[in-house]
Amino acid sequence: MPEKQRRLLKFAEYLASCSKESADYGKCVSLKAEKVAKGDCQAEFEKLLICFKKNVRKPATELNFLTLEQLGKPLYGALCIAQQFKVAKCPHRPLRSAADCIAHLARRSQNLEKKKIYFVATQDAELLQKLRMLGGIPLMSIRYNAIILEKPSEETEKLATETTTKNQPDEIQKIKQLRKIELGEGEEPKHRKRKAKGPN
Repeated sequence: MPEKQRRLLKFAEYLASCSKESADYGKCVSLKAEKVAKGDCQAEFEKLLICFKKNVRKPATELNFLTLEQLGKPLYGALCIAQQFKVAKCPHRPLRSAADCIAHLARRSQNLEKKKIYFVATQDAELLQKLRMLGGIPLMSIRYNAIILEKPSEETEKLATETTTKNQPDEIQKIKQLRKIELGEGEEPKHRKRKAKGPN
């Protein structure tokens, strides 16, 4: 199974085993959405991260902060939540929109040499659609008072089938080589000829 698929499957397993924690965090955020202060829902979020059993980094880009500050009072709660996270540097100059910046980071994460994978959590429908078209990027959003991990898009499934079919011949060759090394030169076992048996 390719590396990207393994990562997605592992995260899905973590999230499935943490369904109570993810639901608790989603409920906390949705209840306090109008009047969120810094540190709200932190306990629920930490429980969710502990449940993942991995070192998870939670970045928000510089452009996210700039956009939230420019939009002002209606998104003050979102700004307070974003301030809990570390700031990821935006590599592009001149500055783009926050959605373009997130899409750029997601495209960069598709390069497996980087060893980073981004799980994008957003309520922006246009950004979600853009990322679905890229494929291979897990998407999360808050709906129905819970964090929802979207099922893989058609592009993701296509990408997964292409990589598995492309890697299958290589894996078969590796198995044959290992068999030769471990079991000898691959000589066929000689079968004895059965003798004719008597009537009794």
